[in-house]
Amino acid sequence: NWAPVIEGFNQLYPWIKVSTLDLNSGEVFERYYAESASGTETAGLLVSGAIDKWLEFDQREAAVAYESPELGELPDFAQPMPGVYTVSADPMVIVYNKHVLPEELWPAGFEELVANAEANPDQFDGKVTTYHAAESSFGFSIAWAFERARGDLAWEGWEVLGPMTRAEPSSGPMLEKLTTGEYALGYFMSGIVLFPKLDEQMQQIIGWNFFADGTPLFIRSMGIPKDSSAPNSARLMLDYILSSQGQLGFGKGGLTPYREDVPEEEVLGFTYQSVVEAIGGEENVILIDYDEDMLTKGEEFQKRWAATLQ
Repeated sequence: NWAPVIEGFNQLYPWIKVSTLDLNSGEVFERYYAESASGTETAGLLVSGAIDKWLEFDQREAAVAYESPELGELPDFAQPMPGVYTVSADPMVIVYNKHVLPEELWPAGFEELVANAEANPDQFDGKVTTYHAAESSFGFSIAWAFERARGDLAWEGWEVLGPMTRAEPSSGPMLEKLTTGEYALGYFMSGIVLFPKLDEQMQQIIGWNFFADGTPLFIRSMGIPKDSSAPNSARLMLDYILSSQGQLGFGKGGLTPYREDVPEEEVLGFTYQSVVEAIGGEENVILIDYDEDMLTKGEEFQKRWAATLQ
């Protein structure tokens, strides 16, 4: 994901050495807090998809209140909180094994998935996967936003799907087990994990769809922490990521750029605009954004969600 961004950034700033450390979404913050507390060198820029952790970060007033000059070229969701900016708007999708799941059961949306699973439990029982909303910050954010948008329909669906589901912490294991046939279908899977791997051979095995009845789009965010080890370089990188060239770089790396001036034909997967077009308009977008109720009501939600797996 990062390689095209770093290459473009270093063409502008060849004297700045950029390195990345890949951690789980929640670990990004745990690592930062530990290093900050001990006074050791820490990250210059944080990038994470853990929305609940960003809300806690905001409550701690831990982000540098930096206003990027690129902000005027971006939509409203580009800056969900002061000092916190959107990197990409990545779609969550339905993925299935074409050889395990009969074609007539390939769903185009959540409601169709639930109906198919309820009518054909032998095809789905133990063969459905998704993010674990009680053990993954990423999965929690997706499920929370979907329930907020769809209400009882979401819970009714999870009551059907839960007992059939083996939840995972990330899309990597989901896709691997879908490819081998251990799983028949995964839902709310990250498109940015899937799209770079969809070569001709993979497409013989794996099929996928957006959710016609509401596709969750994950707002992946970044911010400069107050104890940043390289705050000036981090400002330059943040601005570059928000620029047309930086957004294009992440698009080439598999993420979903959201600036209107990024050409769709030059990215690996989709742009925000092409996703919206594919699902029939913004009314079918479920933006996984920042809801402070996650911090006060999240534990109760997660317990209820985990209970559906039983």
